[in-house]
Amino acid sequence: MPDITTPPWVAHANDKGTRQAVYSLHVHPSGSKLATGSIDTKVKIWNTEPILDQRKEEDPQIPKLLSTLGYHTGPVICVRFSNGDGRFLASGSDDQKILIWELDRSPTAFSGLEFGADTDGEVSVEAWRVYKRLVGHDSDVQDMSWSPDNAYLASCGLDSTVIIWDGQTFDKVKRLHDFTGPVKGVTWDPVGKYLGTQSDDKCTRIWRMSDWMVEAEVKAPYEHAANNTLFRRLSWSPDGSMIVTANGENCAVSVAPVISRDGWKADINLVGHHLPIETASFNPILFQVAATTDPRSPKIPSGVCAVGGQDTTLSVWWTAKPRSAVATCDAATQAIVDLAWSPDGLKLYACSMDGTVTVMSFTEDELGVPVPQSEIDSALIKYGYNRKKTTIVESARQLELEQENAIADKEQSSERLSKLMNASSTVEAAVSSATTASTLAASTPKPAFPRQLTIADKEASAAQTQQRQSVTITSGGKKRIQPVFLGNARTNAEEDVEMTPVAITSQVPQSTAASPTRPDDWEMMPTIPDGGIPSTLAGRKRAGAADEATNKKLAIAKDTVQYVLPSVMDSTNVPILGIPTPKDRLIINVSGESIVTGATIESEGGPCLLECANDIRTGSSKLTCMRGECVFWQDTLSSPVLLMGGSVKFFAACCIDGSLYTFTRSGRRWLPRIYLEGPVVFMDCSGPYLMCLTAGANVHVWNIPKQEAVLSRESIAQLLRTSRTINAGTNASNPAGNNSSSVPALQSFVSVVSATIQPLGIPIITTSDTNSYVFHPGMKVWQRMAKSQDGGAHMQGFGGILSRLAEIRKEGVTARSNRIRVSAISHLEDMLASVLALKSAQEYKHWLHQYVRKLGDEGATAKVRELCDDLIGPPDVPSLPSSVSISSNITAVIAWEPTILGMNKRDLLRELLPTLARSRNLQRVTALYEDRLGCTIANGSSSNGVGRDDMRIDS
Repeated sequence: MPDITTPPWVAHANDKGTRQAVYSLHVHPSGSKLATGSIDTKVKIWNTEPILDQRKEEDPQIPKLLSTLGYHTGPVICVRFSNGDGRFLASGSDDQKILIWELDRSPTAFSGLEFGADTDGEVSVEAWRVYKRLVGHDSDVQDMSWSPDNAYLASCGLDSTVIIWDGQTFDKVKRLHDFTGPVKGVTWDPVGKYLGTQSDDKCTRIWRMSDWMVEAEVKAPYEHAANNTLFRRLSWSPDGSMIVTANGENCAVSVAPVISRDGWKADINLVGHHLPIETASFNPILFQVAATTDPRSPKIPSGVCAVGGQDTTLSVWWTAKPRSAVATCDAATQAIVDLAWSPDGLKLYACSMDGTVTVMSFTEDELGVPVPQSEIDSALIKYGYNRKKTTIVESARQLELEQENAIADKEQSSERLSKLMNASSTVEAAVSSATTASTLAASTPKPAFPRQLTIADKEASAAQTQQRQSVTITSGGKKRIQPVFLGNARTNAEEDVEMTPVAITSQVPQSTAASPTRPDDWEMMPTIPDGGIPSTLAGRKRAGAADEATNKKLAIAKDTVQYVLPSVMDSTNVPILGIPTPKDRLIINVSGESIVTGATIESEGGPCLLECANDIRTGSSKLTCMRGECVFWQDTLSSPVLLMGGSVKFFAACCIDGSLYTFTRSGRRWLPRIYLEGPVVFMDCSGPYLMCLTAGANVHVWNIPKQEAVLSRESIAQLLRTSRTINAGTNASNPAGNNSSSVPALQSFVSVVSATIQPLGIPIITTSDTNSYVFHPGMKVWQRMAKSQDGGAHMQGFGGILSRLAEIRKEGVTARSNRIRVSAISHLEDMLASVLALKSAQEYKHWLHQYVRKLGDEGATAKVRELCDDLIGPPDVPSLPSSVSISSNITAVIAWEPTILGMNKRDLLRELLPTLARSRNLQRVTALYEDRLGCTIANGSSSNGVGRDDMRIDS
């Protein structure tokens, strides 16, 4: 029989010294600490040495209580250490909050108690600080679980939801809704494919991690079970083969149903408890045991599972044997509600509603010989488990390259932090300068983006829901909450994962033009959506048809929508963009620009402004370029001005009648008045280039000094058209859509959030569906730019053009982050292609390093070789200029370009080698190309006279 200990000093006591219920406990992965959560709103961390060793318990020099954490405002219902190094401790409470704690090891950790802490004067040996505060549940947080690799933290509660949190950033990844009762238990599959939950709707659900959909539902074992358990904490076996669940019932007997991974069947029950079961916990170790009592029988690997319930009985089971190994009826005086095993598998901790913590100590003679981790991994592999293995270093040079990469990573981290700090200072300076300009007028154009929801908004929403709930206290002291129907509308702020703004400090050449202007007041258009200029239909259906379509909306949604590919775009169905309403006054800042004839625009003396005063009554406008009281030039136009812009070369103004005026820096009209096909809704200037987006969804780009058209009336109509097409022949009475006139009856359009032009004259359009498009001048087509959501939140941005586009998309629409992180190689390839089209050399270099890093992590040897071959060039073919013809016997050989965006390819390869060396699986490839690169340089070859490593391969 194991030794059973109940330390009297491990307790949460009130002011009178009375023990209070302990709802949860968990052991640190090192086995040296025990965390407990109680009704007294506190988390306590205990030293396990005095618990397990009586001599150390009597030693006054050895602390028993390590820390008391008192930031919750309600009972602490669940505590869980993260796996591995146990860096984080998660605590969930009745106050609907989850706190992530981290041990503070700094010398000033005990310099002072944090504001809000409540420790009742208890001295802490360790300083644990709140690392994150997670808000998302609308009621008590009942259970939590870290995924085996700490990639996710799952939490469940009485609000009938499960929330998946990112295990590193703690952003919300997914909210699982398919429950009709409170969720009281959650567990992860050790293979990394599934998540298990158990709820009061008498169902255990298995969720796929690939798409967060239900894989299986098990209901039979719980149909007749009582709904009077406080928890239903289930546990997955370490070999992934089964799940032991709580609160089952078979023939009026309380059981712990065992769900087999093979078909998700619950044919086995653990029988012996007389009252409902609250919790089950698998030992993290497998043991070698004999399946029968015959001493000659072979030993097989067996899991060990502990079960506790309301009958105060604690039982321990072998999965390879039909009967329990241990069953104690006096482990506590009230229900056992949580269990935790030590990392070595020989200690079992149990907590009870009577406030006691019981420890059951085993020996290997009692449980068996531990199975090596390699055998557990082998058992998991058959279910698809993939454990990363350590690769042996084959050369000293590999270690040198790894060290170089580590140094480079450290420098990049410091540089990134410095950029963020500088960007923060830049923002403060901008705010200060904006205050000065605010005295001129309140009509400075600002984008009319929807307000982002804040944490205060979310808490207010949760508080309103809580106030509407009816809470009653029974005679037994239990709290009962009457659920509130929330409907299917996804209006809760917690449904969306907010994308945290990132400070941007671009290293690419910045445009000296004024920011593109866009008034925030628009004339009334049909159904203007939030997030940008709306696009509507010029040839809409009649109103009656629209109403009829609305009435049939539900019927159509239930049927399969048949998509009909349109062969011709209807000219009457071209999107028309919303037109700005002329404002009384417009102002743009044009400081820091060159020289105005007759006067110099100095960098001192306040900002230089271009102001427009519109006279709506007379239909005219007046332009004024000035600084303070000093006026440089003025001009009068015959139509109200919608938008203004400027660069180092010129100024421009667009009027409501579709006319466009251009001015030199001295105010001279550069070109005759230009008339476009409609009013301009977006305008941007950069260097010599002027871009206009008209209400007819056409883009124009001109080189003003050269008086040349770079882009003329290039339509973006197809970029605004979505793929949601409703078949005209599909209705409630004809669900198959069998109608001879099956044509698209209604198409929806997205909005334009931003339209800008780059210093090289490349236009970029950003839409409200978070997509950005760039026009390729050679191919004469619009290309979609890569976006951050394609590759996951773990991608580190550079702060260049693509990062600025990401910021625009965040402002224009709140993106959901419900997709899981998948391989980002294809995303990085999109990023490289995007910055190549934008001709941004520094961004290309940044994303190339990210791409190579990801290739190394994934072990994509073929792609690494292909990339390195392109960078180092062919070994025996010279770099041929375009004027040299290639003979017929080498027509298959294509001339190698030694540079890309002005950068030497072989210099890039040299910089990439330490990054490649991060992956020891690629060390042979790294050594091969390092040798080839060294030999090429040693031979004194050159590459078209570029850089210090000039290469020329002699025939």
